[in-house]
Amino acid sequence: MEAEELVQAYTANEVAADQRYKGKLLEVSGTVDIIGKDILNTPYITFRPDKTSFTGVQAMFSKGDEDQLAALKKGDQVRVKCRGRGKMMNVLMDSCALVR
Repeated sequence: MEAEELVQAYTANEVAADQRYKGKLLEVSGTVDIIGKDILNTPYITFRPDKTSFTGVQAMFSKGDEDQLAALKKGDQVRVKCRGRGKMMNVLMDSCALVR
């Protein structure tokens, strides 16, 4: 699925989206917006559906994936396989891996 579809599902009905996606293994593709680390130093990338959207998809990776993430740049098209975690500002996904 595209990151935009996931954001739209959560924007339309967060409860229904959680029932469908939370805890499930998802394969999501999109355009990289941010490559960073959270306050616990966990690496992540975000996909933002468009410049006006406040909600995006945040894919959390393990520290062992930092070399792969360091090779990415904003605007790259990537696909990730992750477990859905619900929404807290962004739609969150963890245990992510880049799909080649």
